[in-house]
Amino acid sequence: MIILPNSAEAFDYKVERPLEVAYHLNISLPRELEERIINVAGLREKPDIICGQRSSVIKLEQGFPVSNGLIVHAIQIKGHFFRPTEESYTILPPMMINYLGRGHPATVWKFDEQGDINIVPNRDIPSGTLLLEDAKIEFSAVKEIFESGLPVVYPIGYGKFKDLEFSVEESLRMRPDLVNPVLEQTGRYQDQGYISKKHEVGFVVHGIYNVDNERSWKTLVEMASGLDKKGKKELLDDFYQTYGAALKQIHLAGFTLAFPHMDNLSLVRVSEERKEKDLVNRLKLFSDYEIIFHDIGGDNGAFVKRSNSAPESFFGYVIWDITNATES
Repeated sequence: MIILPNSAEAFDYKVERPLEVAYHLNISLPRELEERIINVAGLREKPDIICGQRSSVIKLEQGFPVSNGLIVHAIQIKGHFFRPTEESYTILPPMMINYLGRGHPATVWKFDEQGDINIVPNRDIPSGTLLLEDAKIEFSAVKEIFESGLPVVYPIGYGKFKDLEFSVEESLRMRPDLVNPVLEQTGRYQDQGYISKKHEVGFVVHGIYNVDNERSWKTLVEMASGLDKKGKKELLDDFYQTYGAALKQIHLAGFTLAFPHMDNLSLVRVSEERKEKDLVNRLKLFSDYEIIFHDIGGDNGAFVKRSNSAPESFFGYVIWDITNATES
């Protein structure tokens, strides 16, 4: 049997005991599938695919259609284990130590209630899981965006780990080497309420339309294989127009995504039915694909519902022009 690099069978699970899980479902699923989600989230069973440092995928033998006209082919569980690096083949339970010391930025931008953008200190978060409050935010954000008919993953539910809590105070005592000095300079550690509080932690569950939910840049690399420099430029030009059209859909509906970079979107093949109904913006090189946003996030204000009167300038992003890069 050939084991693919991202297959869960290739990973070494170092789990002393399963995690106790409480789970909230948004939709009705077959009992067997619901139990599998709970068991995989609690590290009792292995999933089919490991992706990133805290997410896994369960393949469905038979997909099911959802209201946006797409078919859910797999279930993604985000935030239920810790993989030390993207190159590591070791799976650990979520760790209640600060993740920000592992290279995450010390500051992020957020909209305030007046619609102004502010640079604020990033928050301390646990390694391999989500604060429960953030899991709920992400689920709610995806649900609202999905119900608006926009290109996003399918909201299924969220859950919490009954026997885990995250405390910044305890995390700093356990691993002082992970303290980010930039955070101290910004005054982040003056927020004693957040530091001393014990936070519940959990995970979020979405349906995805292609089994591996591959990040868009990886799909683009495959599509560019064999193209000359001119062909690669045309591919990127076409992709960014398609990308911009997808973002515009979200902006016109009054939503803003804080991190709509190429790791947080995937290219999904368009069904014949959707082609016939002309439900997506398609250009010459992307006649068979549409862009789907995922990993919306709740921990850094990655979703904002804007008022109808908000200036369009709030919905802008800067995309570096890489189409003139020299061919390596």
